[in-house]
Amino acid sequence: MAWDPIGVSGVPEAADEYDCMISPLLHCLFEGAGTRALAELISHERSSHFGLRPDIASDRQLAESLTAWWETRRSTTT
Repeated sequence: MAWDPIGVSGVPEAADEYDCMISPLLHCLFEGAGTRALAELISHERSSHFGLRPDIASDRQLAESLTAWWETRRSTTT
């Protein structure tokens, strides 16, 4: 919930608001997508699914965090 573009992180009823992004992001990471591709997916979801304006810096930051997390995860499982 660190990435919370619609501002619902403190609302218990909205705890699953961003779950729709988990599978697509994990698939991209598993397939070797880099930060740029992840940021594009996040930006697309921000606008098409959530109806928000672009925030390239925020989406890039999330993509960088996810890429770093994935690399750490991969290095501990190989």
